[in-house]
Amino acid sequence: MNLSKRSISALLFFICTILVAQLGLAQKPEAEIERFIKDYAKAYENVTKTRDKQSVLDFVSKDLFSTIIKSNVVDNFGLIQSTYADFDNHLDQLINTNGMEVNYDIKDILRSKVRGKTGVVVCEIAVQISSKGEIWNKGTELTTFVLKKFKSGWKVL
Repeated sequence: MNLSKRSISALLFFICTILVAQLGLAQKPEAEIERFIKDYAKAYENVTKTRDKQSVLDFVSKDLFSTIIKSNVVDNFGLIQSTYADFDNHLDQLINTNGMEVNYDIKDILRSKVRGKTGVVVCEIAVQISSKGEIWNKGTELTTFVLKKFKSGWKVL
């Protein structure tokens, strides 16, 4: 069998196209959960403007459980554990405090991984919460989001 240069080039182009498409599909789940977390961050940041806490709660599972380890400039550490109900109450406080403003900016996604119906996104987030121009809380969070894919889509656990 004698193939022309044109046939060989066409065959190589076809093979490369298939490989590139497969690589793109292999990365799609990670890109999907990264977009999901960015959308969550934007909804959380805007909750005091929209006053629509459901737009934030739609991103989280009713089984939500979080552990936050906080530290300050003099290395005092604290542990905060909360549930879906606690997060719901937190959103109410944000919405019902006049002049409250939330800045929640994902600076960098450090890692993301999907295995089956489970996803993890690790990111660095700049946070500032203020009321009427007075800063209440400001800092950088290193946050690990654990996600589960339900029939309705991804949710933060």
